[in-house]
Amino acid sequence: MLKVNDCVALANEVLTGDFLGVINIYNLQDKSKPESSAKKVLGLTYPTISIKQVLSAIDEKLTRKKHHGAYIFTGGYGTGKSHTLLFLYHFLTNKIQRQTWLSKWQLKFKFSDTVKVITSHLRADDPNFLWEDIYEKLGKKKFLSEVKDHPTAEQIKFLTSEPVVIILDEIEDWFENFWNSDISRRNRNLNFLTTLSEVASESESELIFIGALYGRKQEILAKLSRTKPFLKDLAQAEDKNKIILFRLFKEVDSSKAKKVVEQYTKHYTAHHDRIKTVIPSIDDYRKELINTFPIHPQLMDILFQNYSSSKNYQNTRGMLYLLSSVVKESYQNESLILTSAVNPEIDEIYDDLFQLEPSLIAKCLEDIRRTKTINGSLAKGILTTVFLYSLSGARAGCEPGHIYLGNLKPEININDIETTLRNLVEYYAWFLWSVDGKYVLRNEEKLPVSINFRAERILKEEGPQSALSKLVDLIRKEFGGREVYVWPVEDLPDSRYVKYAVSLQHLLEDEIKERIYKGREWRNTLIYFQPRVPVDLTERQDILLKCQRILVCETMEKEIQKDKLSQLKEIKGREEEEVLNIIKGNYGQWMKPGGKQEKILFRPIEIDLSYDDVTKKIKDSYGGEVIEDEIISLISEQKETGITVGDIKTKFFKQIGYPIILENRSLIDSLMNLCQNRKIIMERGKTIYTAENLPLDINDDFVIFIADTYTKPPEPKVKKPEIYVIPTDRDTIASPTTVEPAEEIRTVSIETGPHATSFNLQNDVEGKLLQDDVIKSISVVISGKGLDQVQFLEEISQAVGQGALYLDTEISIQFSEGINKTQLLKILEKFPNPVQGSIQIRINIEREKGEAPRKAWDQYIEKFK
Repeated sequence: MLKVNDCVALANEVLTGDFLGVINIYNLQDKSKPESSAKKVLGLTYPTISIKQVLSAIDEKLTRKKHHGAYIFTGGYGTGKSHTLLFLYHFLTNKIQRQTWLSKWQLKFKFSDTVKVITSHLRADDPNFLWEDIYEKLGKKKFLSEVKDHPTAEQIKFLTSEPVVIILDEIEDWFENFWNSDISRRNRNLNFLTTLSEVASESESELIFIGALYGRKQEILAKLSRTKPFLKDLAQAEDKNKIILFRLFKEVDSSKAKKVVEQYTKHYTAHHDRIKTVIPSIDDYRKELINTFPIHPQLMDILFQNYSSSKNYQNTRGMLYLLSSVVKESYQNESLILTSAVNPEIDEIYDDLFQLEPSLIAKCLEDIRRTKTINGSLAKGILTTVFLYSLSGARAGCEPGHIYLGNLKPEININDIETTLRNLVEYYAWFLWSVDGKYVLRNEEKLPVSINFRAERILKEEGPQSALSKLVDLIRKEFGGREVYVWPVEDLPDSRYVKYAVSLQHLLEDEIKERIYKGREWRNTLIYFQPRVPVDLTERQDILLKCQRILVCETMEKEIQKDKLSQLKEIKGREEEEVLNIIKGNYGQWMKPGGKQEKILFRPIEIDLSYDDVTKKIKDSYGGEVIEDEIISLISEQKETGITVGDIKTKFFKQIGYPIILENRSLIDSLMNLCQNRKIIMERGKTIYTAENLPLDINDDFVIFIADTYTKPPEPKVKKPEIYVIPTDRDTIASPTTVEPAEEIRTVSIETGPHATSFNLQNDVEGKLLQDDVIKSISVVISGKGLDQVQFLEEISQAVGQGALYLDTEISIQFSEGINKTQLLKILEKFPNPVQGSIQIRINIEREKGEAPRKAWDQYIEKFK
C-alpha cells in the first residue's frame, strides 16, 4: 500500500526542523533573523481568507473606494496575528516579493509603491505613550511638544502627507504593565488609540492603522470598535486546515492520495455499523479525507479543538510544532496520519503534548509502557486517541467509533481493536476509564486494574511463592484448627501429635502412599484430606492471581490516599471471598486410611474445609466402642504380662488400621469405661484399679490386663522401717538406734519435673505426697505453643501475623486453711494440657516428721555419711 512519502513532498521546515514559529516584529531590522526576510516570510504565508480580505480592504482604502482604515486582528497565542502583521509589512514594502507572491497564488491586487510603513512591537519598545514612538519613526519627533493630553485628530492628520500604515503588535501585553497602576497613562493611551482609529476611518485620510489584540481586555476592543474597524478573529478562521497543510507539505500527488483514500473508505464502508455515529456519510467523509490528506480529518479536528480550549494553547502554531514531529516520525511507514500516529514515546511529541496537559500525558505514557505485551502497537494507538479526546473539559471522552476511526487501517482487523480496548479497560490500563459508554483518560488511578497489573507483574517476575503463602494463610484461616499444614507448600512433620494435612493436589492412592505416608513413623496421627476432584491448586492461575492481588492490596494499604482506603479494603475483601469460595468448591475428601503395616487402603469421605467438620467426621468414624474393641484386642495379645497405656498409644499413633485418637482424653475415657464395666484391670506399681477402685486419672505407665484372666500378684513381705537418729558429732557415727520419731511439724517444698500432660503431672504428685500432708500453696508453670482446651494463643499468632508464639506462664494459688492430697489431685485434673510444651508444679506443704517415708530417710542418712 502507498505510504505518505509516496504521495507528498515534505516542506523544508519539517525536514530541517527549523520552523518559523514565534514571530517577533522587533526582529525586522536584524538581518540575521528570519523575520527580516521578505522572501522567507511571504514564502511561508498561505493566502487565507482573512489575508485576502484585509488586502482587499487596504487596496480599497488606498484607492479611496472605501474609507475604513482600521484593521484589528484578534485571537489567542499562536493563531497567526503576528505572522499576519509581519506579512503585511513585507507585502507593502517589498514590490518584487509582493509580485512573486501574488503571481504564485494568482491574485490581482495593485498597491502603490509610495506607502510608508512603520511597526512597533510595544512589549519590546515599551514607550511611555503610544504616539511618542510613532512620531519618532515618522520623523516628527520635534512636534511632540505640541501634544497635550494626547494627539488630537488634526495633529494625527498632520503626520500623514502621504499614505502611512501604522502596525502595532502586543497592544494588550503592553497595556497590562500599567493598566491598574497608572490610570492616567492608561486613559491617555486609550484615547489616542480611539482617535487614531477614527482618523484612519475618515474618507480623505491616507492613514491605515493595523493592530493585534488577544481580546482579553474588552475595554480596548470596545474603544476601537466605535469606528467599526475591519475586525477578524483568527482563532475562528475557516481555512486553518489549509494553513497547516501548506506549512507541512510542499506538494501532494492528488491521484495517489485518492488511491489511498479509496482504500480507507472501502474499509470504513465494511464496518460502517460500528463507526456510523462518527461518520454518518462515507461519501461526505471521502471528500474530507482528500481535502486534508495526508492528515486524517479526525486528527485535524481534535487537535484544533484541544489547542483552542487549552489554557496553554498555541493554536495553529502549536499544531504545526506537534504535527511536524508526528509527520517526520511516521510519513515513511504510514499511509495516512491518524490519531494513533501521535506517539508520546517520541520525546519531541511528548514535549508538545506536555504543553496541553502535563499530568495527563504522563499517565498516558505510563499506561502505554505497561501495555506493550498486549498488542502494544494497537494499545498505544488506542490510548493516544483517548488521550486526545480527554482534553476537552466537560466534553472529555470519546465514543468507540472515535477509537475505531483513530486506529483502523486497511490492514487492521477491527475486532483486534475491540479486543485490545476491552483488555485495556478491564486488565491493563490504570487510567483508562469507561464512563457512560465513552472512554476517557483520568489522572485518577483505577484501583482494580492497577492492582491486577501489579499482581500479574509480580507473579511473572518473582514466581508464585508469595501467592501460595497467602493461599496457605487463607486455607488455615478457613480451616480454623490447630496443627494445620498445607501440602506441598509446607512439609508435613512426623510427630506423635495429631496434625491435619490439607493437600492442594488431588492424588491417587498410590501417590498418597508414596508421597505422603512413605517413611513416616507416626502414620496414624496424620489426617490427610484433598480436593474432591482431580485438580492441582498450585497451578490454578486464577487462584494465584487473586492471592497476589490480596497481597498487593495489603501493600497498598500503607501508601494509598485515605479517600481510597475503603475502596481498597472492599476489593481485598472481595478477592478473599472469591478465593475462599473456590476453595470451598474444591474441598474435600478425607482419605480415611485402613489396612495393616505397608498394605494401606484409603476410603474417601466427603468433608468440608472445617476443623469442626473434620473432627466430627473422625470421631463419628471411630466411636468409643471401636476404640474399646481395639484396646481389648491389644491386651488379649499379651494376657499374662499385660500392656502399658504408653504401648497402647504407640500402637494407635504409629500403625494404620487402629482408630485415630484426636484427644488423649478419648483413650483415657475408653480405658475408664472398660475398667468400670469390669472388662479390664489396671496396675500401677502395687496399686490395683478395678471397677470398685477407679483411678482419678490414667498415666502411661499403667499396665492393663483382661479382667477375666487377671491373677493378683502376691503381697511382698514388708520389713518394718527403722528410724535412725542422726549423730550430732560429724566425726563419730554411732550405731543406728531405734527411737520413736518426734511429733514435730515441718514445712516441705516438693517440686516435680516437667510433664507433657496434666495426667502425668498428677501421677508424679500422687507418688510424692502423703495422704496427711497439708498443702498450703502451689505454683504451676505451663509453657508451650498453646493449651489443649483453648485456642487463644493461636488466635494471637494469627492477629500479629506470626507463625509461632509460645506460652510461658506461672499460676500461683494460696490455700488459707490448707487442702489435702485428694483435693489437690482433683484441682490438677482441671488444668489444660500444653501443646508441644510442659507443665510442672511446686508444692509447699506442712508434714509431720515422724511420717517421713523410710526410703527418703535412708537416702538422707546415706548422704550424711
